[in-house]
Amino acid sequence: MNVRGHWSRVIKSAGLAAALLVWPCALSIPFGQAHGAQARTLDVVLVLDNSGSMKKNDPEALMGKAAASFAASLPADSRLGIVIFDQAVRLALALTPESSAQFRANVAKALQGIDYRGQWTDIAGGVERALYELRQQGRADAERAVIVFTDGVLETGNAAKDAERSRWLRENLTAEAKGLGIRVFGIAFTEGADFQLLQSVAQASGGAHYRVLAPADIAGVFERVRTRIQAHTSEDVRKRTEAAPIVTQPSPPAAQPAYPWTWVFGLALALSVLAWAVLRLYARPAIRAHLRDLGSVTGKERYALRRKLTRIGRDPRHNDLVIARDTVSAQHAEIEIRGASFYLRDLGSSNHTYVNGRQIGAEHVLKHTDTVRFDAFEFELAIAGYAAAPAQPPGAAITPGGTRLRDPAHAQVPAAAPAAARASGAAAAIAPTQLKTGKCNVHSAWDAVAVCPRCSTEKCAQCMTQRNGAELCVDCAAALARAPTQ
Repeated sequence: MNVRGHWSRVIKSAGLAAALLVWPCALSIPFGQAHGAQARTLDVVLVLDNSGSMKKNDPEALMGKAAASFAASLPADSRLGIVIFDQAVRLALALTPESSAQFRANVAKALQGIDYRGQWTDIAGGVERALYELRQQGRADAERAVIVFTDGVLETGNAAKDAERSRWLRENLTAEAKGLGIRVFGIAFTEGADFQLLQSVAQASGGAHYRVLAPADIAGVFERVRTRIQAHTSEDVRKRTEAAPIVTQPSPPAAQPAYPWTWVFGLALALSVLAWAVLRLYARPAIRAHLRDLGSVTGKERYALRRKLTRIGRDPRHNDLVIARDTVSAQHAEIEIRGASFYLRDLGSSNHTYVNGRQIGAEHVLKHTDTVRFDAFEFELAIAGYAAAPAQPPGAAITPGGTRLRDPAHAQVPAAAPAAARASGAAAAIAPTQLKTGKCNVHSAWDAVAVCPRCSTEKCAQCMTQRNGAELCVDCAAALARAPTQ
């Protein structure tokens, strides 16, 4: 007998019974006593141009200051993310609550990544990364928006690719935004910006477009966009309030004794809380696995992946798996369980995340016995049912303080490490065109056309590019472009 399935049905029945008990209480609300709908919260991602032309058009860096003011003026319970684009696309700030203690400091740190030294202007890549963040991390009940600020046209250095990505932005990405209910707001800075492209995307997604000709007007247009987004939320609340029916119930005759609704409501509430608590208890991944600490850096031989989302980093306040080493970032990486797969994401760490000796991009699908390295500290993924290898000797003492950037000459694990050597050999044996699931690991609804030979992940046509005559995914190509020249 499936005990878990049995209890799940029991709890769902208890929740249904509680709902049926609460319904008569709702009918007993006197005429005219209505509850107004609460205002919708905001999830916003800024997509900011970091190309070299911005240095000439915005010499005083007023765009960053306007973005910081925009963040400071967001209403309570809002969340903000920041994407920076030039020839590459970077998530500088994941969606962060406005109420968090370090919100303004995190925003300021993200904006420090804008130096106006980029070579190209991949607008489509910036919009796609913002939509991905809102799709994966955004709240379904929030007003979700993307704000794109650029002074140029979509340009990657390849005319054919530029035309293809422009079409991708106008058709595919705009349709995706509209389907998800995400409004895109375009800000064309100077006469050189592609106003027509931003206008078409904004109108098709239900957003708005603006033109700014002088740097002094940047702050004002950000304020106009914020006001427009909040106006959308107020309008949505008004429509829902007007459409909600008012249920009335005539008062019983004075001679009839009052039914103990308070007691019924209390019982229904208790049953609802019980159902919620037990369902929470059972809301754990169906697949079981653990990370084995190969260097005993955590003081534990293994760490069980009991949650759907496990966070890894140096800060014990915000992480489930804590690696107290100064070369590990405070919030270094996370592992998400979706179905029967384990997805590893690097959170913009200083010293990076590696799988089987290779640095990963935005997301990587893990397999059994994969060696995962956070900076220089290795763990092995073991899925339930497989025997675990013995742990390695303990590591060095804990070093407090901020994240220390590791010397590039010592950033790699020594070649003698047997686990890394075996994993690298297995990865090299995968043929470049061998497909595993047939779907892109970034755009899960799109068919994969190739496996990146560098990170061994399946990619669709939009996620593949060429660098130095070799076919690579855009994440690996961007990583190579950022790597120092030897």
